[in-house]
Amino acid sequence: MCVSTILPRARLNANQCLRHRWLSETAVDTTLSKVKLKRYVIKKRWIKAVNTIIALRRMGAKLDFDAV
Repeated sequence: MCVSTILPRARLNANQCLRHRWLSETAVDTTLSKVKLKRYVIKKRWIKAVNTIIALRRMGAKLDFDAV
């Protein structure tokens, strides 16, 4: 049985979904690295800033980085 099927009779009901092994198994305790998370956030923020500058230049904005 599959959840994403067109036929309603072939779909799992709510109780069957809750008993599925993905939901019934306990999660493995893993520790997340804060260093990696911080690096990821900084990288995403940097990419966002660069994309903003590229978009502004495409719109014809004159950016003066010496004034900053």
